[in-house]
Amino acid sequence: VTVTYAQALDGSIADQASRPLPLSSPDAFNMTHHVRALHKSILVGVQTLINDDPSLTVRLCQGQNPQTVVLDTSLRTPLNSRLASSPSCVR
Repeated sequence: VTVTYAQALDGSIADQASRPLPLSSPDAFNMTHHVRALHKSILVGVQTLINDDPSLTVRLCQGQNPQTVVLDTSLRTPLNSRLASSPSCVR
């Protein structure tokens, strides 16, 4: 299990309008894609999915995309999100 995230000095990961903040350097983005390529799955919470609509794919290096697992106990995953509308989505 590998845990990765980025946060501002005050501990936040979004601005006050809930927009994502660019917290990582290009080197960190590159590392994130390499880490994704090494793993079979990637876990994301539904609020991150709603706020950021991430694709969570491997794009900056060679490798297979990990299977995404969404933690969503209230069935709030938007069906038009990048993850849910992806051809690789398993429901």
